[in-house]
Amino acid sequence: MSAEKVGKAASGLSGLALSVVVAAVVSLPFGVGTITTVTGRQWAILAISAVVGITIPYTVDTIAARVSSARWSAPCSASTRSSAPSSGC
Repeated sequence: MSAEKVGKAASGLSGLALSVVVAAVVSLPFGVGTITTVTGRQWAILAISAVVGITIPYTVDTIAARVSSARWSAPCSASTRSSAPSSGC
């Protein structure tokens, strides 16, 4: 809940990074007791899962949103609006 609010308050990849940090801090008290029992192999699996499961998809999604919003707004430039009033821009 807090991570979502923080992520919406900031924008882009910095908002994503900030919301992931807030989520980690909020969930830390629930896992702090088991940190000493995690092996090196398990830490490696967690790190790979974080990169593959969180970082890559959200980064690609954010970049795709930027590209698609740029392409979506391109047909509605000033020259298009003046030459084609019925285009819906």
